[in-house]
Amino acid sequence: MPPTTGISEESEISKPQDCTWSTMLDEGSSPNNAVKCFLLEQDAVFRELMVLKREGWANPHADEHFKQQRRNAQDDDPKSCRRFFNMMVQIGDEIHASTEAFACLDLPVRVLDLCMAPGGFTASLLRQHPTAFVDAISLPQKDGGHKVIASYGRKDARVVVQYMDITMLSTEFGVIEVPNTHPEFNKFSNSRPFIQRKYSIVFCDGQVLPNSQRASYREGCEATRLTTAQLILALQRMERGGTLIMLLHKLDRWNSVELISIFNQVSEVQLFKPRKKHAIRSSFYLVAKNVQVDSAKLQDAVCKWRKAWFDATFGGEEGTGTDIGQAAVGEVKSTLERFGADLIRLGQPIWSTQASALKDANYLRRC
Repeated sequence: MPPTTGISEESEISKPQDCTWSTMLDEGSSPNNAVKCFLLEQDAVFRELMVLKREGWANPHADEHFKQQRRNAQDDDPKSCRRFFNMMVQIGDEIHASTEAFACLDLPVRVLDLCMAPGGFTASLLRQHPTAFVDAISLPQKDGGHKVIASYGRKDARVVVQYMDITMLSTEFGVIEVPNTHPEFNKFSNSRPFIQRKYSIVFCDGQVLPNSQRASYREGCEATRLTTAQLILALQRMERGGTLIMLLHKLDRWNSVELISIFNQVSEVQLFKPRKKHAIRSSFYLVAKNVQVDSAKLQDAVCKWRKAWFDATFGGEEGTGTDIGQAAVGEVKSTLERFGADLIRLGQPIWSTQASALKDANYLRRC
């Protein structure tokens, strides 16, 4: 079934001019719906993509296609792990070929790879910079993380890997005393990994894994906790003028728009979507170069992300996390008015790639 958007199918596809995003916000619609309506009003490429998505949602073969993909992603046999690693190397190669994300003038190159496993991005980068040094953090396999395939430690002294759940680094995120009533009180850590180092490139490739070992109360807020944890850690380790490469999902969602709009004010932003892998999915990469980590705008954003992590971890009546709530109407309006044209410019190649892949998708051709 297609997700509920609050916008009728007719207004999404055949009559985008009837969908007024500003009015929707004034009438209490969600920021996500307003963003989608704004894009339907303004961009034909996005409208075409939505038509193709609707066809996919209506196709009975689509569910089975994506279920099989999820099953394949959870396989942990050696061949599947190697295949996954090779895919990530290929994506890393594509990112650099398209955006020159790995270009560095200062030597030696130091890289921080967050949510590293299987290590394909590290392997891809070391092809470009054989003398680089990589520090990495990865979720342990026992907690549901992927296996690290890239060489490290004794097999490759250039690469250091620390295994931990980065969403539990409470001191890193500004929490001095964890509430002792929290059911996972003993799992929080005051560790601040690689605190003495600064990095010219930071990878943030984490996403919530379906087979991760976590308490049920974390499910609703885990994506927020992981995103904010990566951002805070990345920006507190990045050198001025560094590059951030981050996996994101759904460019038509407010959270993605807000994040990209922030980096668009403090860096040189590019968006990238692989053409060979995951092209039909909503995932894409933010590549932010020359990040001004000491700018007031970014420092304010880090403070906001710290609060979001705290609320998603300790908020709510039970003290185990709550949603951060919707953005204010004025904030959404001002962002779309200021950043909307750039959003469309950046987004068109992403939507075009996904639309082309959907046109060629086997499950759409099986009627």
